[in-house]
This record gives sequence, C-alpha cells and structure tokens, in this order.
Amino acid sequence: MDQTNELYRKTFPVSDIASLCDVSRGTVGYWIRSGKLLAHRTGRNYLVYLRDLMVFLKSNRMAIPEGLETAYPPASLFATHQDCWEYFKKKDHGKKCKSCLVFNQRLEICFLARDSGNTDCSSTCERCHYYQDVYLPKIQFIHQIGHPAAIYKGFCLLGGNRLFAELCGVDEVNLIGMGIERFVHPESLEFVISNIKRRLIGDTAVPFNYNLFMKVGKLGKRDVSVSIAPLGEPAGAYLIIAYPVR
Repeated sequence: MDQTNELYRKTFPVSDIASLCDVSRGTVGYWIRSGKLLAHRTGRNYLVYLRDLMVFLKSNRMAIPEGLETAYPPASLFATHQDCWEYFKKKDHGKKCKSCLVFNQRLEICFLARDSGNTDCSSTCERCHYYQDVYLPKIQFIHQIGHPAAIYKGFCLLGGNRLFAELCGVDEVNLIGMGIERFVHPESLEFVISNIKRRLIGDTAVPFNYNLFMKVGKLGKRDVSVSIAPLGEPAGAYLIIAYPVR
C-alpha cells in the first residue's frame, strides 16, 4: 500500500480532533451528531478518517492544523463513500429509507433503482443532495473533456457529459444510472459485458481500446472507438471516452 493510501486510512478520535482544531470535545461531538463531520462508531467512541476531517475543514473554510496540509495531497480530497441510507440517517428523508428497495437490498449505487418504482426518493437523482455530495464531485471533471465521456461502474453509468448524452440521443440527466444495454447496440453488448465481467475478476488482459456499436434511436447503430481508463475515485469506476468513426 502506498503512502497516500496509508493516509486515507489514518483515523483520529474525538479528543485528538478537539486538540488539533482547538475546540472542545462537545463541539466535535456536535459536528458528528449533526452529520457535518463523517465519523465511524467503534464501541462507545467515534473515529474520523483523516480524509473526512480534511474535507470537513476545507468545505467549512476552517484553518487546517499545522502539518496536515502538507501531509495530505489536496488534489485527492474526497470524502469516504457513504451509502445513501447512512447519508440520510440524520435527516428527515432518512425516515423513509427502511421501506426502500435500495436499503432492503443494500444497493451500493442507489440510482440503479431509480426506475423500479420501489424507492421513496423525493427528488430526481440530478437534484439529490446525496448524488451531489457523494458522486458528483468525483465525476464532474468529465465536463471538461471535449469528446463524449462518461463514468461507469459495473454495468451502469454514474454520469456523463453533454456530448456523450447527445451520442446516446438522451438528455444528460438520464445518463445517471443508465444500464449499458440502453446505449450499447445488441451486436456489441455480449462483448462489452464480457469485458466488464473480466475486469471485475481482475483479468489484466482485457483491452482498454476497442470499437463497438452504440445505439442510435430505436433501430440504428453507430460505430465508435472507445478508450477505457480506471479511476481511483469513485472506487471501481472507469472513464469511457468515445470517438465516433467517420
């Protein structure tokens, strides 16, 4: 494990955070109870990952304790992943979670169930605070790419840019949670699924550049060349950039 990943795993108890930030333990407890500072319970105590402490301090424009700024790479500042029911636990919306398909089946990617009719979400995915806080910061760089680009994990998209949406013939917001079968043409679908499955089991021989057919409308197809690249965040996700073949 490299030094950066070791830092990701470093934790602080409440007393240490209070000392570092020059506040009382009660203040740190309030940050945690209110959901502002992500913490993990261990017995009767709480531990906070360094990465989550840094995200909290920076997002609230608080002073970074001496030594932490240089010890932690700013470009890697993403909060630890939370499941949606954990994110909403201390919020009013959390009262609905126990009746939700996502909670009952412990789906890591909640928006996979967006079309099931068995969720109690009060907003669309693109307007959801959970999506905006947990996923969007990690994938919004795709909007700076001048080619059709999207992020996928497993067999669905986490989001994509405007050019990718235009290539798929859908609105950009509809890319969130879209299954690959909705934009990969049937002639290429078996090949793409096989590649994804092989990557999931750690096969290093899977190609990262190849051609496939994407759906165009209900009946058409378009030949595109795609490049795939693994991402550090979100964990297990991949960037796909598509180049339509003339």
